[in-house]
Amino acid sequence: MLGGFAQRWSTINALQASGLEFDDIVAAYISVTGRADALDVRQYLDGVVMLPERERDLLTQTINELIDCADLTIGGAYYSDDDALLVPDYIGHLDSLTLDASDDDFLGTPAIEEHHASAQDFL
Repeated sequence: MLGGFAQRWSTINALQASGLEFDDIVAAYISVTGRADALDVRQYLDGVVMLPERERDLLTQTINELIDCADLTIGGAYYSDDDALLVPDYIGHLDSLTLDASDDDFLGTPAIEEHHASAQDFL
């Protein structure tokens, strides 16, 4: 299963490579029963909020369909897992994704040792 941060990273990379317009993405996403509004989608893509898994997969599906319709030769965005594919043909457009847990933290867990500070540490 792909964590939310890794999924967002792949979505942002696909968008940057595609040159798709944000308004077109949001309109297509909402037309396929996307529940997040344009502000939520913008904040998700800016790294401010995390969308629920269903909405992330629906946004991924929307972007991959727009990439396919535009006949672009770029890789698409990744789904939370292979079972989330709404159209199984899109899996063929995705390169194998391998994440090393020791690298940048895309899995939503601390990448470095946690340090808990108290108010006394700042006095």
